[in-house]
Amino acid sequence: MNSNKEGINRNMEIRKVNLKTDLSDISLVYAKSWKHAYARIIPAQYLNELVGDKWISILSKSDREMLVLDNEGQSVGVVTFGVARDSEYSSEGELMSIYLLPEYIHKGYGTKLLKKAEIRLVELGYATIYLWVLAANNSGRNFYKQQGFHVAGNQREIEIGGSNLTEIRYIKNL
Repeated sequence: MNSNKEGINRNMEIRKVNLKTDLSDISLVYAKSWKHAYARIIPAQYLNELVGDKWISILSKSDREMLVLDNEGQSVGVVTFGVARDSEYSSEGELMSIYLLPEYIHKGYGTKLLKKAEIRLVELGYATIYLWVLAANNSGRNFYKQQGFHVAGNQREIEIGGSNLTEIRYIKNL
């Protein structure tokens, strides 16, 4: 594999998403990732109805930053982070999401995206970051543990597709 200084394939780059970025490609990454990652967690009917543009309005909010992993101009991964959305954790940065197309999972790209986000969160002045992960998402939970996150002891209930699901809060000191 030909690699660049970021340790990724030369045809790939991690770049910051800005106001001019077309979010439809990134939103499609979310849809495909959800269908793969949550296949046995979120009701199939809900996942089957996900369309590629579902996340555009959410992704365009100004309270978050995004880095996208592009492969020859196509978005294949994304990490979203920034100011905590939960007021009780306002002194911490929040990792809101990290998603890859299924064919890019378990190849180190998620780690690359996360490390870039962590660097930026430190630049923003955060010493601690947190995230919420579905309790049933063992793959995601294992990834975060491998990246140095640990369970904070908090959990909350959310509803997705008519199912009540539990999320667990993870934290990491940067």
